[in-house]
Amino acid sequence: MKRSLLIISTIFISVFAFSQLSLSYKNNAPSPGDSVSIVKMQYLSPGNGGSGQIWDFSKATLETKPFTSKVTAFPQEKYPDATDCNVLVEEDGVEYMYKVSENLFEEKGYTKKNIVYTFSEPVIKMKYPFTYNQSYSGKFKGKGDFKGTAYSDVSGDYTITADGHGTLILPSTYYSDVLRVKVEKNVLEISHCGSVETHSTRYVYYAPGMKYPVLNISANESQKGGNAPVVINTACMTIQKGTGSGFPAGVSDQNSMNDQDFSVMVFPNPFTDKLTYNYFLRKPMVMEIELFDVTGRNMAQILKRQTQGDGIHNGEIDASYGLSEGVYYIRFTFDKKVFTSKVVKM
Repeated sequence: MKRSLLIISTIFISVFAFSQLSLSYKNNAPSPGDSVSIVKMQYLSPGNGGSGQIWDFSKATLETKPFTSKVTAFPQEKYPDATDCNVLVEEDGVEYMYKVSENLFEEKGYTKKNIVYTFSEPVIKMKYPFTYNQSYSGKFKGKGDFKGTAYSDVSGDYTITADGHGTLILPSTYYSDVLRVKVEKNVLEISHCGSVETHSTRYVYYAPGMKYPVLNISANESQKGGNAPVVINTACMTIQKGTGSGFPAGVSDQNSMNDQDFSVMVFPNPFTDKLTYNYFLRKPMVMEIELFDVTGRNMAQILKRQTQGDGIHNGEIDASYGLSEGVYYIRFTFDKKVFTSKVVKM
């Protein structure tokens, strides 16, 4: 990852170091009626684990047509052998059978290419609550039903670790306080056709205020019998509604802006005690930030004109500026481009 992106203020580092995200049943478990769009993305290295990471995927290319992932109540009559399931997730031609409770998120089976897999010992996809540096392992087993004409035995093991915490930068999007979960899984399937061994490593990135992961990166290696291994690497972004402070692609209003060279966001608006501004530079630029009142009077030069390096930058407007209640304007100058945000002090 680009090390130049480590040019972040001491304040910003200390904030996300003490506000680590915790996954919970209330905020992150799938529930019937949910629907998100998924966009396939160019595969890039998932980067390092650890605290204070910056994962930069800003230059990854995206496919133009997303597909939909839908969550419905489990149709027990359709899959009578899948016991105790309460949620079905349809995603890219695969149906996943889940049991979701306040403490556990279990995978009980799935269907793929007319084969129904059910697990007598399920995969524990998540234990709630789950936060940075937590980890657990388990084993699973079950069978595959080939339309009732043939069967296979499936077994394996998995390890799930919250291995990273930091900032995630996607094309025209960035999130702070991101939790990365690493999922390692080994699968052995034995049927009348022979055996297939699969090892997969998946990295799932969760952002505050977003119910589902905002990014998935997977590396899968499978080997059938004595044949050469086949490696398939994939990555995808999730487009979803949320309450987080990420800067989603396509957003352009008085409080945020996307440009080929920069992104900027100002929040919350209106504000009472403190206003935060974030901006992401994709290349070094000459920057200036100024504050004006409603009459156009220059109240403060928040950032004197200077060259700043690429990466994430942020700051705050608080009581030290002595603002009374009213309307103000923050003007950002990026080289010769200007963005002005109207803000209200309550």
